[in-house]
Amino acid sequence: MQETDWRNSLRRYAFPRIGNRPVSEVTSADVLAILGPIWRAQPARAKSVKQRIHSVLE
Repeated sequence: MQETDWRNSLRRYAFPRIGNRPVSEVTSADVLAILGPIWRAQPARAKSVKQRIHSVLE
């Protein structure tokens, strides 16, 4: 997947919930709130978003 696709998926799904908060302030509840709705509708997309969030938080 291209870098722009990677970033766009975070902008679409993660940023509305976590915005520009520092990584140290992002909680597991935030991640679950991001992934929950996606997981029910598009499990494969949720998996990729989860992996991307994990990469950023690491």
